[in-house]
Amino acid sequence: MWTGEFCDKKVKDVCHSNPCQNGGTCVEKGFWYTCKCQENFSGERCTEFSGSSMEEYIVMIMWNRISKDSKPSLLYLTTNTSTTIQITTSDDLDPVIKSQIDQTAQFDSELKIKLPAELHGDFFQKEAKAVRIKSTEPISVALFDNNDGISDDSSMIIPKSKLSTSYMVVTTETTFTTKDTIRGFGIAALDEDTRINITLRLYSRRDTTRTININGTIYGDYDTFEISMNNFETFQVGSNNLDLTGTTIESSKPVAVFSGSRCNTSVDSGSPVCSQNMEQLPSTNEWDQKFILTPDIDKKHILGQICSEGDTKIETYSPTLGFNRSILLPEGRYTFAMQKDFYITSNKPIMIAKLIQADITNSSIRNTYMTIVQGVDQYIRLYRLIVPDQYVENFVTITIKTSFVQDIRINGQILDPQMIRHQYYASPNSEYTYLIVQVLPGLIEVTTTSSEPFGLSMNGYSSSDAYGFEGSAIFP
Repeated sequence: MWTGEFCDKKVKDVCHSNPCQNGGTCVEKGFWYTCKCQENFSGERCTEFSGSSMEEYIVMIMWNRISKDSKPSLLYLTTNTSTTIQITTSDDLDPVIKSQIDQTAQFDSELKIKLPAELHGDFFQKEAKAVRIKSTEPISVALFDNNDGISDDSSMIIPKSKLSTSYMVVTTETTFTTKDTIRGFGIAALDEDTRINITLRLYSRRDTTRTININGTIYGDYDTFEISMNNFETFQVGSNNLDLTGTTIESSKPVAVFSGSRCNTSVDSGSPVCSQNMEQLPSTNEWDQKFILTPDIDKKHILGQICSEGDTKIETYSPTLGFNRSILLPEGRYTFAMQKDFYITSNKPIMIAKLIQADITNSSIRNTYMTIVQGVDQYIRLYRLIVPDQYVENFVTITIKTSFVQDIRINGQILDPQMIRHQYYASPNSEYTYLIVQVLPGLIEVTTTSSEPFGLSMNGYSSSDAYGFEGSAIFP
């Protein structure tokens, strides 16, 4: 390599600019150099992330802000081994914003990442606002969509290996209709030239027209529209007067789908608070046929939505209330309310969402959050999660076969009876038990000494906010 006004001076050290990234070592080769890359990286300058047991996650931030602010969204990552991650965004994203997000990091336990407010998307626009996470080992990824202390929600992020090309949307009805009360869904593409067909289901008890305007075209119930998306692009559909539950999404390549509602409020008594609801949706091939639905800590009203493909027979049982009920569910949606636990089985795979309306202890303020219920066949043996520190109270609900309750361990310790706020039987013949356990902020690992699979959900409250999600990544 040469330098100087007339390019007549040889640079003795071509590695002086540290051209090799991600810990790579620069080796001089004549007038040039090569990079000896660290494990999990390759390429001329060690910029290619290529972990041997790599997993990927795709994240998008929905429409959670009523008015624009600078509050970030948060990602909580956990692992139980040394893991390298790479976070990337689209080259079409504003360079200033991109520089705040793109990074490579190594961690052994937990990692908290801020995502700038500019990633929040708009409706009916294709935007290059998705975030991709690659990891060398399985990790748990939880998204808190806006850290504003008033209205946010959370979701576990589903790994790419479980994403697919077929989804059904579930949103929740809201208790009032204003310009700020919006139900909708968002799609994030992982690959170039992804073709998507969306068949709309439009429901409202107030609006008999049941139509939606998408970029100047009016669509009705069962109408289909098509879009084409590229890697890192997002697209959101929303309505302030329609429930979109039952809308189907079919794509030529796997995509990630999120849904929920903005400015939802409780139908329960007390002072309502406008609250965001959000969950990433499982693909239809990840649905289940057996569910145990547990109430919230204060057992307030829960609104449920069941989604099905084709006519489905559903059996419901409440151990607490002592009743059985059979339902023939047509394709699409079924709405129900609950205050106690429910055990639900079906003859075909279904998806169940819960809109939970509750509060912190001794407060009259009602907050809502949304979860997608974890099926019994989706229970796993170990959960490693971060309990956030911005909430007054945090809880995990553990659902496990009754004969294995004594095997539960949190951070390697036997459950302290003072941590258990409620414990109930949760299935016919008391086969399952669920426990609501209060936990402190920080990293927690929940497992059993017998390696018995169990279900886990997490939720929490502050004075004017709530969050909740179910499930986690599997750690070998």
